[in-house]
Order: sequence, then structure tokens, then C-alpha cells
Amino acid sequence: PIQVHITSDKGLGSFAPLELGRAQKDPQAWVVLTGKIQTEKGGDGLYLSLRFKGPGKLCIDWVSFTPDENWDLGGRFSPFAAGVMAALQKLRIQYLRFPGGSYMEGVTLATSYRWKEGVGPREMRPGHANAVWGYWSSDGLGLYEMMGLCEVLGAEPVWVVQLGMSQAESTPPDELAPWLQDGLDSLDFIMGSAATTQWGAVRAAMGRQEPWGLRYVVLGNSGCLRPWYRQNFHAFSQAVRARYPHLHILANCDLSAAPGQDADPDFDLWEFHSYRSPKETYALRTAVEQYEGPPVGVTEFASIDDESALGGLAAGALMTALERNCRKVRMVAFSPLLGHGELRTWNVNVITFDSTGAWIPTPSYVVQRVFGAHTGAACAVVRQEGAPEGIEVSAVCIDERCSAYNIKLANFHPAPRLVSLRIKKPRAALSWLTVAAPRTVEVSATRLFSERPHKTKNTWKEPQAFAPVDFTLRMAEWGESLLTLPGYSITVLRIGEQQHPKQQQKGQ
Repeated sequence: PIQVHITSDKGLGSFAPLELGRAQKDPQAWVVLTGKIQTEKGGDGLYLSLRFKGPGKLCIDWVSFTPDENWDLGGRFSPFAAGVMAALQKLRIQYLRFPGGSYMEGVTLATSYRWKEGVGPREMRPGHANAVWGYWSSDGLGLYEMMGLCEVLGAEPVWVVQLGMSQAESTPPDELAPWLQDGLDSLDFIMGSAATTQWGAVRAAMGRQEPWGLRYVVLGNSGCLRPWYRQNFHAFSQAVRARYPHLHILANCDLSAAPGQDADPDFDLWEFHSYRSPKETYALRTAVEQYEGPPVGVTEFASIDDESALGGLAAGALMTALERNCRKVRMVAFSPLLGHGELRTWNVNVITFDSTGAWIPTPSYVVQRVFGAHTGAACAVVRQEGAPEGIEVSAVCIDERCSAYNIKLANFHPAPRLVSLRIKKPRAALSWLTVAAPRTVEVSATRLFSERPHKTKNTWKEPQAFAPVDFTLRMAEWGESLLTLPGYSITVLRIGEQQHPKQQQKGQ
């Protein structure tokens, strides 16, 4: 028999023993043994230990130790810790790009992500060396799980397809056929009929009979400067258009503007990636304003520092500029989304978690959550004229009638700024036979602010050092108001017919 224990290196010894059934006598056969451990003890420094009795040799290929809450009543498994899943849901993610960029391509093609090895029973997935980030990936988080995550979160999946290109290698066009078929098979796994496609049937066997919805596919990752990207992209885009013509195809750069080459119009958006310092991140607002060209998706970006409030505020200031220019910028995604606190190979993540499922809301998370809670049905027209240095403003209509607004005001400058905000009454709210004095209203607002943004961080001991503050202020319902924005702050105003006007007193 095999005994399973929880072992502590902090003096607790071994506890919660579990005895599993004997392994099969056939030495060439693999068998899956499962059991449940119940214990009231927990904490850091705990390990799962396996003990064996009797002569002989035992080969172990796969071990999984997961909380009971990860299994539903139907016996289906979720790889996401409940706390982390709750944190993701609070973000109200609109777009989720996966399996990632560098993770997908690998240092070499031998260490690239192969989606087919990440489907089927978890114990049968071989895993692979994630050479880019320096750890072994079990591939327990595969295409099936990621599509399910998007469905739970209500996020638009953005699937990245391998073009036979890693960070060190590029497959020439005359050897592309296996990679092309692999990409089409992945689309069949997501959207293909279980009755008529091989990989649709595999999806159904895993428990999902109906196809998932997919509207966006990225061909390659950061590949435009690598050999044969343009040729490989063209081959893939033609094949994807023929198989699934409804898909929006994203290129890794603006292929219509490649110097010295003919334009390739067979893409719908192109990707822009940015990992810069807080100062450089905020400076990108100028490029956003000046950009004229095909629609773009900022599908990977982060303000790189040591996860301080300054980095989060710089990202928020840039997002304000991106939102104001939403007719040019169709999607925005902060990256990376998740990072383990004990395996830090990248210094900025939206969520930092540990092996127990506990997590920290990094300043980037706090900013993303505030923005996610104040999206809208359409972009409002915003004119930013003569604004002081460091000021960015955007507005979205809460509904299609634009009867109310979510307005974001960023001040990425150390000094407070006095700004004049002029709000035009939406057409849907106009009454041609009404004459009335201007009304003042109490406006609901949310503010992110730090007096020491370079030093302020959310940690395990102080997870709310940087957090949003809700408040109200009096201002004109429509027309002009003067507002003072604190240094290094983001302020969100909710203005419109949901507000409750207060009667003005005489003499005001």
C-alpha cells in the first residue's frame, strides 16, 4: 500500500495519513490512485509525502494535491483556487489573451507550448519545459480550461496560434504544413462540430459538447522582425479565413506599413506590446494621440517597476488616453495576469498568489479593477484642450442613449492640478421647451491616490496600502465645474440621470 501524509518542517511532524489501494501487479501498467485527506491544520512549510511498504520498485509519473473546493458535484475539476477566481471575477475582464506570448513561442520550438499536449485527462498530459520563465509546466491549464475560464468570467477569448516560430527559430514556408494544420485543429477544438471534426469530438469527450464562441485569433507573437513571419502569416490568414471566415485576425504589427514590401490587407487589427518604466508608459499617450492607421489592440502592456503605486497610476493614466482614443484602440489587456509569489521571474503582475490560494491585490490590480467597474456601452466624445501637464481625461456612455457618463481624470504629476470640466448635456436628455437654472448635484466618485507613489506597495502584511476611496462631491450636473485633482491620482466620476439633484438655497 501507499501511504500519503502531510509533513511539516516546523515541528508539526506528519499528520492526516491516507492509505491508497495497492498498485496493479502488472509492472508495465499505469494506474491512477485517488483519495481524500481531511485535516484542520494548515499553513506554510507543509509538504505532501508518499511512503511505501514492502520490497520492489514503484514509478510515479504524476501527483496532484488540490483543495476539495476545486471539484464540483459532477466530479469536474477546476484548476483555479477559489480565492484567485474571486479576484479575477472582480476585475470584470473584457479580453483574455492566451496561452500568452513568450510562453506560447518558447525559447526554441522544442520548448514552445503545444496545445494538443494540454488536452485530455490531466494525468495523461506530458507537460513541457517552460524555458522562457524557468519552470516545468504540467499543462494542467490547457486550452479547454482557458476557454472555460473565459466563459465563467464573461471575457472575450483571444487565442494565440503558433506559426512555427520561437524566439530562436523560424519555420520556412515550405515546411509550414504541420504547424498550419495544428493551428486549424486548435480552432476546430474550440469551435468545430463534435460530430464532424476530430478535435471537436475530443472536446466533447472532455465534457463540452457545444462549441465555444471565438471572435479573435492572433497569428504568432512578436514575430514581425523574425524570418518568414510575413509569409507564414499570409498562409495562416488565408487558411483561417477559408475555415472560419467570421474570425477577426490580429497581426503582430501593422503589415500595411512594412517598409519596402507590398501591403497585406488580410488582417483586422494589429498588436502593440509595451513594457516600459512608469514615466515611459505615461509618455506613450502622445503616440496614441498622433496615431493614424489600421485599428490596433494593446494586447500586452505593463508599467514596469517594483509593483509600486506609481506603476499602477502610470498604467491608469495611459489607459485613460487609450479609452479616449477608443476608435483607434479596440482592445487593451494588462499583462501578465497571474504570478506566484515564490517564483518571481517577472516583477509586475496583476495578481500575486501563493500555494494556499491567498493573493495580493497589486496596485496594477487595483487600477484594473476600478477601470473594469466603470466601463460603458460606447465612447463619449472628449476634447482635451489646454490641459496642464500630467492630466488625462476620458469618458464612456453608460448606455446607448448616453444618458449618463463614467468620467476618468488622471493626474500623473506630483502637484495638485486645478482643471475645468465642461460636460455637455446628452441629446437624449434634452427638452426643447424647458428653461431652468443650472442644477448642482451630488456626484458619486472613486479616487486612487498616493502621497508617496514610489514607496507605496500592497504586501502580504499590508494588502490595502493602495486602495480606492469612494466619496461624493457637489458639482454642476451639466456645464462647467472646477475640480482639484491631487498629485498622482486617478478620479472617476459617475454623472448623469442616476444622480439626485439638490435644491439650491437662496444666495448660493
